Amino acid sequence: MLAPALFRRRLWASLICKEYCGNEGKVPLDSASGCCARTPIVPFAKHSAVTGLITLMLTLAMSEAGAKASRSVADRGETNYATYCSPCHGAQGNGDGPMAALLNPKPARHGDADYMKTLSDDYMYRVIRDGGPAVGKSPMMAPWKATLSDPQIRDLVAYIRSLAK
Repeated sequence: MLAPALFRRRLWASLICKEYCGNEGKVPLDSASGCCARTPIVPFAKHSAVTGLITLMLTLAMSEAGAKASRSVADRGETNYATYCSPCHGAQGNGDGPMAALLNPKPARHGDADYMKTLSDDYMYRVIRDGGPAVGKSPMMAPWKATLSDPQIRDLVAYIRSLAK
């Protein structure tokens, strides 16, 4: 078994020096620097540019992944809106979904900014979670608490707010 320090030096050489120096395992390692004997420079000084590049690449990759993971709340609600809400409320929230013609009363118009200003987020959350009867509205508005989690309902509320222009 290799001593930890020697293992780290060989790992460093196999990952970094191989690419940077072109060692490809043909030149013995310099035990002092942990790098190949061809370039007897202190590893951190020698590889600062490479380390900086790797750090930059990792940072960019993580920020891109973070951006995808932390999509805006409204964006996360858009998919569920298209699935569960747009059949009645319409894709743009105008109350004109394919099922709207069969409903009486007509579905709420989420795109109507004046109307939506009168509704609190908590009210909209209750309507989605518990259905229309929970707030004195039509029983045609079904409760979604068995289908959607609390965070998904909050995401829907945010998305519905984004429709009001």
